[in-house]
Amino acid sequence: MGLKQEKRVLDMLAAWGDGIDGSRPEVERILSAFAENIEWQLWVPGGPVIRGRDALRAEIERQMGYVTNNHCNTRNILSTDRLVMTERDDYCVNQGRPMPHSMVAVYELDEDGLICAWREYLDTADLARKKGVPLAEAAGPQPDVLEKSMQATESPAAAVMEQKLRAFVERLTGGRITGMERLPRWRPAWNLSVENDDGSTLGLHIRGERGGDVSPFPDLRREADILTLLGAHGVPVPKIHGYCEDPQAIVMDWVPGTRDLSGMDENGRRTLARQYVEAMAAMHQLPLAPFVEKGIAQPRGVEAIGLAGLTAYYPLYERNKTTPQPLIEFALGWLRRNVPVHRTRPSFVQYDSGQYLHQDGKVQALYDFEFAMIGDPLADLASARMRDNYEPLGECFADLYRYYCELTGEPAEPEVVRYHTLLFSTVSAMQFSATVTTPKPGDPHDTYIEFDIALRRVVVHALAEAMGVPLETRALDIAEKGPNAALLDMLEDAVNQLEIAGEFQRSRHRAVHKLVEYLGRADAMESELRRLEQEAAEQLLGRRFGRYEEIDAALETFVRQAGAEYDERLLRLFMTQIERRVLVYGGTAIGGSASHIDLPPIL
Repeated sequence: MGLKQEKRVLDMLAAWGDGIDGSRPEVERILSAFAENIEWQLWVPGGPVIRGRDALRAEIERQMGYVTNNHCNTRNILSTDRLVMTERDDYCVNQGRPMPHSMVAVYELDEDGLICAWREYLDTADLARKKGVPLAEAAGPQPDVLEKSMQATESPAAAVMEQKLRAFVERLTGGRITGMERLPRWRPAWNLSVENDDGSTLGLHIRGERGGDVSPFPDLRREADILTLLGAHGVPVPKIHGYCEDPQAIVMDWVPGTRDLSGMDENGRRTLARQYVEAMAAMHQLPLAPFVEKGIAQPRGVEAIGLAGLTAYYPLYERNKTTPQPLIEFALGWLRRNVPVHRTRPSFVQYDSGQYLHQDGKVQALYDFEFAMIGDPLADLASARMRDNYEPLGECFADLYRYYCELTGEPAEPEVVRYHTLLFSTVSAMQFSATVTTPKPGDPHDTYIEFDIALRRVVVHALAEAMGVPLETRALDIAEKGPNAALLDMLEDAVNQLEIAGEFQRSRHRAVHKLVEYLGRADAMESELRRLEQEAAEQLLGRRFGRYEEIDAALETFVRQAGAEYDERLLRLFMTQIERRVLVYGGTAIGGSASHIDLPPIL
């Protein structure tokens, strides 16, 4: 018998609470019983494993967001010098539902008497009944059995990050977090509920670092400063509450509403779209000095104003470029030769525009100012025009552009909007080019491939529009299956057999499905696409290539040296390449965005 060991465990269990209203776990007292290398399996069999004391702290504090009135009632206990087992009748209230439950827990202790392993054996079907979910959903770590928020964070590092954010928000607000949900996005983001001392609830949103080297402005504090300035000048944006240094994150108001316009009638959509344009036009009239004081670069001279986006994005592109990019280099050459030099007035621009939330017929906030800068205000019209393909603005772009001109008193300049459509699509393609050619572990690979193929198609369409060259698509015989179809079917089946817990992990599971589907199309058609692309390049350049991999380097060299007389031939080459690829991949979940590219008329 290990009486000291039993006391260690019983003291730890007592620190979870006595079950009365207002009782909360004493986190530091609980943690003092555990070794740094603790491993806690939340339930056996199949439950997630929390590894490390920092991750354990994060898991406890996360559960505190929705579970109250904890009480651990030990019926029997037995022990040795290195092992303690308890039979318990525990109790808690899970989001208002009383949840009495029985379990057996096993604790292994190290040579210092600290708990280094913890496993809990409990009847998840019993919990499912008490939660009111079907028994069929009770097997294993299914999200509806215990509660979505009872799933472990996706990694110990993520658990530590979330715990730090919780601590920061509670220090910042002086309140208590009662709910924290990580959003299933490809960049870290959370929605939180914070209970204040007076009983009121504050809704917050945390915007974390994007991760990877894919942003021209990687300092997240820059966006926080911009939002603060915009709010002070009356632009509808989320209020900033604070900035967390470790991990880097913006804490702002959670703004109610949606970007989706599908449930609205035509008049409602039109009203919202015009409210958005009014906010954009007002933003373009703001004084620039406050932004310059915060470190936002102000372009000097007409070329600098026209090429502000390129100036911002080019260092990122140059730094990360690992393979030749002939299409991008061709677009860059055309843009540098055709700057609209009569545009002399810079404005503060969102740059990645067209993003707003609405509720009850009113625009609540403009959001996402990560890429904001000072440049030509028509750059915002161009990027909103691009976004209209997949996030409709609410009214046809031509009517919104005319309305913008009415508000600002400026004449319509469709050729400048075309120019900036090409510029924005080009710098966006530059931004993600290396993520596909040189992927990094942890990247949202499906998202980056989707961006890459869609943006390259927009570049080609915008070039054709600016150059006055009609679009055309060559016929292509599509094979449905490739030589590895059976292996890909096995891979798909293996992915389907994985047990997935939590919405965030389900989003990653969906990403794997997308990649497998895309890989299937590549298996069927990539060899034929490469054969046709090599044939076309050899015809244009007048030389033979021993390997497909040699083509892009030769094309990039030619693009940089060729004069404007080759513009149309090069454009048709790149057009044929991307249109064929969309024929092959456009029916997949990843390629779907590219298949719907259709730049709306400007006037």
